[in-house]
Amino acid sequence: MGLSLGVDVGGSAVKWTLLEENGERAAEGSLPTPRTGPEAVVDAIGGLVVPEVQRIGVALPGHVDRARGTVLYVPALHGAAWPGYGLADRLATRTGVPRVTVVNDALSFGLAELRLGAAAGRQECLFVVLGTGVGGAVALGGRMLVGGRDSLGQIGHLTVDPEGPRCVCGNLGCVEAYAGARGLVAAYRRASAPARVEDGADEAARTADGAAETTQTADGAAEVAQTADGPAEVAQTPDGPAAPAADASRAAPDGPGARLPRSDPSRADAHRPQTPAPRDLTARDVAAAARAGDPAALAAFGSAGRALGRGLGDGLAVFGQQRVVVGGGLAGALPLLRPWVERELARRHELLGPCTVEPAALGPIAGAVGAALWAREAESRAAAPWAPDPRAPARSPATPPRQPTPDPSDSYEGAR
Repeated sequence: MGLSLGVDVGGSAVKWTLLEENGERAAEGSLPTPRTGPEAVVDAIGGLVVPEVQRIGVALPGHVDRARGTVLYVPALHGAAWPGYGLADRLATRTGVPRVTVVNDALSFGLAELRLGAAAGRQECLFVVLGTGVGGAVALGGRMLVGGRDSLGQIGHLTVDPEGPRCVCGNLGCVEAYAGARGLVAAYRRASAPARVEDGADEAARTADGAAETTQTADGAAEVAQTADGPAEVAQTPDGPAAPAADASRAAPDGPGARLPRSDPSRADAHRPQTPAPRDLTARDVAAAARAGDPAALAAFGSAGRALGRGLGDGLAVFGQQRVVVGGGLAGALPLLRPWVERELARRHELLGPCTVEPAALGPIAGAVGAALWAREAESRAAAPWAPDPRAPARSPATPPRQPTPDPSDSYEGAR
């Protein structure tokens, strides 16, 4: 059956792998994501094709139409030409490979971990991708669930604070607005900025359109994972992990209106490592600062962890799951998020029962592996546990080399 080329197109990097029929990776690598639009991405993928490649799977960070192989909404990618772009047809024409599948990156990540990674051999799992944004996917009965626009399981856009920061989707207070890379950097900048006092009140930062981008936490509780000597130890309580200790001199009272406390600049400077200029600041820099004990960075991860924990709790409650696998570019920061995530899940123990949160087994290449698997399973769908979607529209290929790839959705597909 030849090789399957799996490609995971992210906001900053394109990761790829050549997958053999036995699941072994013959080659893999990454390259910077072209910033000029989809044609440049097609050219980059075309350069990865070798004669043995018989099918291509491409994972994208957003909504796609898998039946037609077109892109619907990918805010993390540069270029105005992405919406409506016929990626599958264009790749088939560019490469001469007739079987091209386009899928959401959270679904491809979940399929890889379900087949070959941390959830291998299990029937049910909730998958989370932490990167520029926050994606999600769900497995039930050993199959990935899909929905209209590949949006089923997207916990990144659950609302955890209706008065929180504005998300790229237009909503306020999404999980992604706190726990995605952009949200972490924004929270760090807010928490590390000198406090502003006007008429005795700490003013909220304002977004460009005038919406308040507040500095409160996901649940309104003002807590900072910081002690006088650096990061707080996480104590265990009978009900689960306790919150890291906050500096009482700066903590605001609990309650719906409480805001994330700002750092004392004189104290923060004593702990904070050298970071790049603000325009170059990345989530990786914030994670390094948090590990070094920077109060503002710890505050950013505290709010991110609470938001992620609350979103996961909602997802687990809806789908009846008890296992979470976390991957993506920010998965390495899971130890900084875990105490807060587990605390939020512990609050709902009576409903959820015992829950486990673990890192992905396949690492950063999981999305590319899943894209290759998705292309292969779509091709051999008759022998795979996928049921046809009777609502999928018929497709007429726009170019001769392009052959329709069956949609690997299953019988539990969500309502459109």
